[in-house]
Amino acid sequence: MPLPTGSVRYPAGTHVGAIPGFAEGRLWVQDAAAALPAMLLAPRPGERIADLCAAPGGKTAQLAAAGAQVTAVERDPARLARLAENLTRWRLNVELVLADVLAWTPPALFDAVLLDAPCSATGPSAVTRTCRT
Repeated sequence: MPLPTGSVRYPAGTHVGAIPGFAEGRLWVQDAAAALPAMLLAPRPGERIADLCAAPGGKTAQLAAAGAQVTAVERDPARLARLAENLTRWRLNVELVLADVLAWTPPALFDAVLLDAPCSATGPSAVTRTCRT
């Protein structure tokens, strides 16, 4: 079922790996609520955006797929590795930074910063996907 966010809702219990296009990186799975912050930010091509607390990368993917130059910051090395793996599958180019945002000093200012804390996907909801073009 299509949602207003541009996502498609799948029935509860859908195996993510079985969704056509998932393994090839043509889409990513993201909670419907988690899709809203990046959508509301309305990223533009070429805009420099920092995504803080970025893993596992759904919002990062939305920003990069919209053409933004994204710097994804994550403090947990395992979560950053997962983010890197996801970005490789999605074929999205994003600068990755391993740092605690409370101690990180960016080398330059950004046009926008996205910080969804706590992540809006912490509550229960159905699986959704966002397709990139």
